[in-house]
Amino acid sequence: MRRFQRRPKTYTAAGLAGLEAKRNGADAESQIEMIANVYLNEGKAEICKRYEPYRRVSGGAKSFKAVYAGKAGCDFELWLSDGRSGHMEMKSREADRISKSAIDDTQRRQLERRAAWGHLAFVVVRLRGVWYRVDWARWEEGDRKSHNAKQLQEIGVLLPLRSGLPDLLHGV
Repeated sequence: MRRFQRRPKTYTAAGLAGLEAKRNGADAESQIEMIANVYLNEGKAEICKRYEPYRRVSGGAKSFKAVYAGKAGCDFELWLSDGRSGHMEMKSREADRISKSAIDDTQRRQLERRAAWGHLAFVVVRLRGVWYRVDWARWEEGDRKSHNAKQLQEIGVLLPLRSGLPDLLHGV
């Protein structure tokens, strides 16, 4: 009798880099969700993850298949107990720089609207484990194409950690 064995999935170098970037982003998002629970318990803020919109295409009771229906925009919505609200886009890199173009057109338009309407509009960046919060009004500052850690601290805020989690509301 012939037996078939499943071969382990192999990745190209680019595929491995993409997988690592995905895991890095998921880890950063989970840290934001944990600090969001702390803020909610303290009655300071509510921060909610926004998911990519999808459309169900098939499936039954045990599973279903879906396709993306468009871009979701910013990663998080936030409401503060003092009545302020807005959006926050999170980017995480295991690198020394973050490109300004990391914010896509949908996110850019959404952050521009929030800022124009007087709402909060932030880009939260984690570079090599260090967290920064940049107001959208300052993200495009300068003629450079990217920001390094020093530049992020100049145009934004270096976020302290609370029990190992980024204090997103520090100074807000």
